[in-house]
Amino acid sequence: MSEEEENDTGTAPTDQADKDWKAETEKWKGLARQHEANSKKLLAIEESQKTEQQKLADAKAAAEKDATDARTELLRTQVAYSKNLPAELAGRLTGSTKEELEKDADALLKLLRPAGGDPARVVADLRPGALPAATGSNTFDADAWIRSKANK
Repeated sequence: MSEEEENDTGTAPTDQADKDWKAETEKWKGLARQHEANSKKLLAIEESQKTEQQKLADAKAAAEKDATDARTELLRTQVAYSKNLPAELAGRLTGSTKEELEKDADALLKLLRPAGGDPARVVADLRPGALPAATGSNTFDADAWIRSKANK
């Protein structure tokens, strides 16, 4: 016998003891289910016994929360617009006051703008693929090229 199969007295457990543990487990699971059902019933009873004033107070609190959330979202959008921040990034601004949101928008723009670039406009360096990057002149005069080909 292994040590796991021995109980406190050093003897092997009986089948009766195993059945007792299983019965206890089922008993406690049943009680847990019963308590869960009873707690749901209690919540329903408490809700039905609320006074009209309590229901109105709960509705008022929910409406105030919705209004606060809407004001915060509007403020984020306004700050993002005033700082020329893309609308997709307005939700990433954090803060509860306009000053905090503006400070966060400035920090976000600092991360987005290229070194020494215009904060309002981020433009990639677009060059035609046929022109080598190391040439002295990055301009290509198509008119001059056509005229040179036409004169030949």
